[in-house]
Amino acid sequence: MEPIVGGTTQPPDRLRDDVRVLGDLVGGVLREQAGDDTFAQVEDIRTAAIALRAQPAAAAQEEALLAWAQDRTTADLEAITRAFSVYFHVINMVEEHHRVRVLRERDDGTTPVADSVAAALADLAREGVSAEAVAATLADLAVRPVFTAHPSEARRRTLLSHLERIGRLLATLDNPQNTPTMRAEALDHLRAQVTLLWQTAETRTERPTALDEVAAMLGVLTGAIYDVAPRVQRTLETAAPGTPLPPFLQLSTWVGGDRDGNPRVNPEVTRAAARLARRAILRRYGEDMGALGRELSISQRLIGASPELLASVERDLADLREQRVEEWADEPYRRKCGLMAERLARTLRDEPGGYPDAAAFLGDLALLRASLLAHRGARVADGALRDVTARARIFGFHLAEIEIRQHADRHAATVAELLRLASGDDYATLDEAARVATLTAALAGPQLGIPREALSPAAREVLDTFAAMGEIQGQQGAAACQTVIISMSRAASDALAALLLARETGLFRWDGNGRAT
Repeated sequence: MEPIVGGTTQPPDRLRDDVRVLGDLVGGVLREQAGDDTFAQVEDIRTAAIALRAQPAAAAQEEALLAWAQDRTTADLEAITRAFSVYFHVINMVEEHHRVRVLRERDDGTTPVADSVAAALADLAREGVSAEAVAATLADLAVRPVFTAHPSEARRRTLLSHLERIGRLLATLDNPQNTPTMRAEALDHLRAQVTLLWQTAETRTERPTALDEVAAMLGVLTGAIYDVAPRVQRTLETAAPGTPLPPFLQLSTWVGGDRDGNPRVNPEVTRAAARLARRAILRRYGEDMGALGRELSISQRLIGASPELLASVERDLADLREQRVEEWADEPYRRKCGLMAERLARTLRDEPGGYPDAAAFLGDLALLRASLLAHRGARVADGALRDVTARARIFGFHLAEIEIRQHADRHAATVAELLRLASGDDYATLDEAARVATLTAALAGPQLGIPREALSPAAREVLDTFAAMGEIQGQQGAAACQTVIISMSRAASDALAALLLARETGLFRWDGNGRAT
């Protein structure tokens, strides 16, 4: 299969070469897996599409292509569609690989790479912006990406894993030290991965559940995002040397919390999403501490360690009732990392001895850093330990805040039901001014205290959602779930209605004089 190129702009030579090599590879797999007839049909439709792109006004060619498609069987069309899907999956990976390759080649060590943070800082310096002003701005920087389960992203995690392996194999082809045998082996591995793409269904036979969507989101957050976050934090900290910067990245997600966009999301799903996120991030921290312990093989006899670190190891041994690892007797950092990993494991299992919160984990990481800095270990402290610390500051023990999204009408209907049972007021018939006055008075007063069993199932679910927020906050801190998105909000009463529901479940209190807690 040749590359599909339209218009007059040709891709760069290396990209074109890569596309040709991988296109031929995909074509070979297609012949092997689907047969020569399917390959020939794919080629027919490909060449016709190229001709149409070159002459979009050629109505006769378009009609001929449509007639050709109408003559094919459903099985033929499904095979053709799958063939192009596999082809474009692979070619998209080739293009991504080429973009990364170009960026690396631009980084010659003499000038900042275009569009990078370093380039932006250089531009600011040329425009006369002081380093102090830059540092002050970076200290206030907050980037809040919100992850959603978008319906257009239907690819399975299995498929994404195959594509990731294809991406890694593409990188090996660029290695100038490859021998012909090594290159042939890499191409064979690519053929195997493309074969797996062909033999793997793009979608499951069953519709994904809400928790399937949560699992997919967690795979992204604890995968690529987890890996790259400390590198970006380092880049910003390098731009403001000597100025401690708070974590700029603040992650949020609607997955597991968006009941307006997904009717299958209920309070139990939200609770489960928070638990799964906590477990996922704790597992990653545990892996990091295991790797850090293997790295920090520093000898106490040769280098020493701080009294605070040594004392913390003894306290941990006593608190956790763990036996000493004799082969680590001279390696206090390794001992501490092992004990920290054990605390994380107990946190994961909700057992005594676990960390009460992320701040306690960060405190232990700070102990390791302080001891390293005091014993000629600054370079070591700025390695993997710095990255683990950055991650703990960014992700906490909750990974990402679950934002609750609900339609304003659901909130209004629930408030109307509560007020009707509490006082007989017909909130639904009030105009906006009367609604605001009614809600303001209700917020300044005591809780309405309507028993849940007196409410309709729809109203109970809305209130239970707010109750779930409170439970998640109690277990993981306010940062884990504190934002309510009111979709189709049109008036001040929509916000006040949400506040009243939060008040009814103990999330919010207002004294009527402008003070809220």
